[in-house]
Amino acid sequence: MTAAESNTGKPRSVLASFSIFMLTLMCVLPFLSPYHMPPIASFYNEWLAALLAVFASLFLIGYRQEKLQIPLVTFVPLALIVVLGLQVTLGGPDYWQNQFVAMLYLGLAALLIVLAANLKHSLSLESIVPAIAWAFVIGATTIMILLPIGKILPEESVFAKWILAGKSGNIGQVNHFSNYLALGLASLLYLRLTGRINTVMTLLISALILIGFAQGGQRMAILYVVLLSIGGWLLARTFSQNQTTAIKPIMLLWLIPAFIAAQFIVPLLGFLEPAKMPAERLVQTMGTESSRLILVEQAWLLFKQHPWLGAGWAEFSWYNFSITESYPSLKGLWHHAHNLILQLLAETGIVGALILTAGILYWFREQFLSQMNAERWWLLALLSVIGIHSMLEYPLWYMTFLAITSLLLGLGSERPLQVRFNLAPAFFLVIFIFAAWSLGSLQTSYHQLETTLTSLREQGLPQSEIDKNLEKLYQLRETSVFTPIADNFLVRVLPNQPGLIKDKLTISQQVIENWPGQVETYTHAYLLAMNNKPVEAQQMIRMAIKQFPEYRETYHRYVLAQVVKKQQNALLPILIILQDPHKPAK
Repeated sequence: MTAAESNTGKPRSVLASFSIFMLTLMCVLPFLSPYHMPPIASFYNEWLAALLAVFASLFLIGYRQEKLQIPLVTFVPLALIVVLGLQVTLGGPDYWQNQFVAMLYLGLAALLIVLAANLKHSLSLESIVPAIAWAFVIGATTIMILLPIGKILPEESVFAKWILAGKSGNIGQVNHFSNYLALGLASLLYLRLTGRINTVMTLLISALILIGFAQGGQRMAILYVVLLSIGGWLLARTFSQNQTTAIKPIMLLWLIPAFIAAQFIVPLLGFLEPAKMPAERLVQTMGTESSRLILVEQAWLLFKQHPWLGAGWAEFSWYNFSITESYPSLKGLWHHAHNLILQLLAETGIVGALILTAGILYWFREQFLSQMNAERWWLLALLSVIGIHSMLEYPLWYMTFLAITSLLLGLGSERPLQVRFNLAPAFFLVIFIFAAWSLGSLQTSYHQLETTLTSLREQGLPQSEIDKNLEKLYQLRETSVFTPIADNFLVRVLPNQPGLIKDKLTISQQVIENWPGQVETYTHAYLLAMNNKPVEAQQMIRMAIKQFPEYRETYHRYVLAQVVKKQQNALLPILIILQDPHKPAK
């Protein structure tokens, strides 16, 4: 008897069914949304994931078990919230909003862990996992079906804005695209192992996913395939002797030759406009200096300067920029070490990193002390995919992936704390109201920010409209968590009048320490020069040119026009550097 034929689940209430439905939507809809526009390209995807998670938590309000299940891993995000609170209290960050938003993320992660554990206790792992697995398979398949459609649709088509033409489809980021396909592939393998999908559909969908891996060109796809084939086979062997599977685990090894074949097939599919194949990119980068190793080194150096509570949340980017001249080959804006553990060491210190490491090690220990089955195989496969991604990128900084990870951790939790909590329904009702209000407030503020910035970008806007939009931007700066973004644009759009130039420099200093991007750093050098700080201005413009050399010519023309047409002689120190950035300082 296969797992699909067994009936170990408990009766499912309407509220439990609704919660699982919301969780399945959480695993699909945010990845299908085609809207990725500045100032925060992922805002609506993350907001939608959070909204669905909050509605899924309604199950906890109607939960009528004698004891509430609280997995020990729940205390990982809760303890990290305490660490961030200490940073705000003791460190006085430029923007406390960075820590506050991170606390909201971690709070929702803790809620999802508790929700998943209590759903599992109320029903069973075997009755929950298939629904979530089907969601990932449907999501990955839909992404791959839409991908070629988006490439052949004419730009003037009414559907063009709903189906993106990039190589990452509607997801919008190639590394997220590969991760999501890997989650879909792992779920597909689980459904095949348990006999919930037939061989023909498995072959068709796996072919689509492997073609997606190949056309995306991500080297991580190689790791995903090796993990799910060799790792999946070895792990599936441990339960296939006790639990009948629809296919032999050794069949998973066919993923490797199939993926190799996909990399030969994709270049022949011209309509996909394929990038370099993953294997080709891997060979080309072997022997070259790795930017990720540089980032790991920088994170370690930052950790050594702030070993206990770290440098502070979102402080890595400024440290990376401040030592840019020590790393000649590293260009661009880097705000993350691209390694979960090193990033936490740098920004939350040994305390934050130990909290996470201890919690994850305990969780995995519990898995291997429990009896392995197909559902646990699925949990470990998906978390391993996200784990690989987290060691090379930063998916957990996005609510879309953090929510999925929290769900998986909660479903896999063993031996949770069992707490008699009679006020649990009222407690979770308060949390639901707060979460719903917070999401509504965030959406309203972000929409105002978006429309205000769009208006300010318009050419020929009357001064009265400019003033009106600046007032809105200032209000958002004072009343929302989007203060860093509002400040960034205030520095850009406020006129360089003598009465404002000093205040602009003060704001600009906060802005670049939070986000030392291309426009931000060049602008800061300009403001330093206008405030009669020529030495600091020259140092800043040198660092900006080194980090963002592609912007030098454009900014040189702008500064030259200011000097020639408006007689802004205070800009001469940076104009000299812009004309010849390699000339040694006197």
